[in-house]
Amino acid sequence: MSLQTINIGRFYTGGEVGSHPTILIGTLFVEDIGLLYDTGTFRIEAGKVQENIEINTRNCRKIGMPVIINLFTKTEEAFSKQIEFVIAKTDFPFLISGSKQSTRLAGLEIVTNLRALDRAVYQSISVDSSDNELQWLANNQPSAIMVKLGNLKNHTVDDALKKVDQIKARLPLNLHSRLLLWIDFVDEVSIKRFCEMGQHLRKMTGHPIVGSPFTGIHSWQKLKIKGQAEYVSALASTIGFCTAFGFDFLFIGPLRHLTNLSTAQGVVDIYNRYNLIDKNSEDFLSENHPIHELL
Repeated sequence: MSLQTINIGRFYTGGEVGSHPTILIGTLFVEDIGLLYDTGTFRIEAGKVQENIEINTRNCRKIGMPVIINLFTKTEEAFSKQIEFVIAKTDFPFLISGSKQSTRLAGLEIVTNLRALDRAVYQSISVDSSDNELQWLANNQPSAIMVKLGNLKNHTVDDALKKVDQIKARLPLNLHSRLLLWIDFVDEVSIKRFCEMGQHLRKMTGHPIVGSPFTGIHSWQKLKIKGQAEYVSALASTIGFCTAFGFDFLFIGPLRHLTNLSTAQGVVDIYNRYNLIDKNSEDFLSENHPIHELL
């Protein structure tokens, strides 16, 4: 199975493990909402939000670590303002997300009208997605589309492959090369199993893989009470562990975690890169990679 390479905004992902650095997905507005965002009027404190983004992504830019911004909201009106802000004030790719189909489609319409589909990742579709949602995606194609494979804790790789086939059967062929397979980690004890499943799915389908290690350890109370420094260190080691299995995208929780995670993650991406070079000494080195800054 050939491995897909996808262009999302100014970043590339997929291909042989090590070809491109892992993309870290950090959530904006998930905390400090009172400081950055008024939930009553949906007014964004533009200066403070922009400063928040610049501070937390500064090291990522310096070392060549790609970032996607995940937006956090529960209403269509709030979501639309957040999307407009990120498009106008940053050059980062972003997620069109939301628990409701109506919220996601409203976001997709805004992004289409603002001509920013090349920076957008749609989160997400599944075997339960309506025909209407899939038709919207066929008519307004973002750079990538996450396919949520559901709770794989009690399921197998074969079950996941069947879901991928079911989704592809309902999508036009030109969207197949834009699919990202999303494994939603549900707890800490299953993280290795999720990583192994992702590794198999990547090899068998050729699609880039998305994981959510932050979700997996977010409810680990005994880890949290050890303090923020130890918690973030554990998160960094978990993210690096997932990267060793070839995950292309990883949810890291709040955007502020980037400040402490980016260098550690860059080191792991260098390990993957050197492993690829060992296999093919003539393989090109992507321009945007931590190896340029950290070695």
